[in-house]
Amino acid sequence: PTTSGRPGRSRRCSTPPPWRHHVHRCSGASGTAGEHARWAAVAFVASYSSPGTRQAYSTQLRLWFDWCQRHRLEPLTEVRRPHVELYARELEDRGLAPATVALKLVVITGWYRYCVEEQLIEHSPAVHVRRPKISQESTRLGLDRTELGAFRVQAALCEAPMDVKRRSRDLWAQ
Repeated sequence: PTTSGRPGRSRRCSTPPPWRHHVHRCSGASGTAGEHARWAAVAFVASYSSPGTRQAYSTQLRLWFDWCQRHRLEPLTEVRRPHVELYARELEDRGLAPATVALKLVVITGWYRYCVEEQLIEHSPAVHVRRPKISQESTRLGLDRTELGAFRVQAALCEAPMDVKRRSRDLWAQ
């Protein structure tokens, strides 16, 4: 298919495989490096077996490529560490949660690592990017497995006189 990147100009792009539709776009960075970046993204995403992971990673890479395009940067040849740092700080400034920013950086870091492994680039610009600190405390409501176990044992010990060992065993068997 032929697409127009700019008015009055058209260029030909190869037809990508059917599962690539989340990342590939003929518009954007021009030339071979742009095509290599997009195809590297397609291959990177395809290496994951989970459809949910492929969808999420495709979305994050598309957002990264869009950011690079807005800043007139070629993702494979012109991006340096400060660009990735700037992207992360912009995400934080938009009010995104630290865990969300970290996830976006994990995808970008993974993609650049893949590009290094495939010898598309010599060094990843994202390898030493500072990631936001994420609390180890869960924000989910409810008990984790350890807390539930302690709760069940305590409940068994507090019940009316009964064979505690048998009751505790019965609780764990459920």
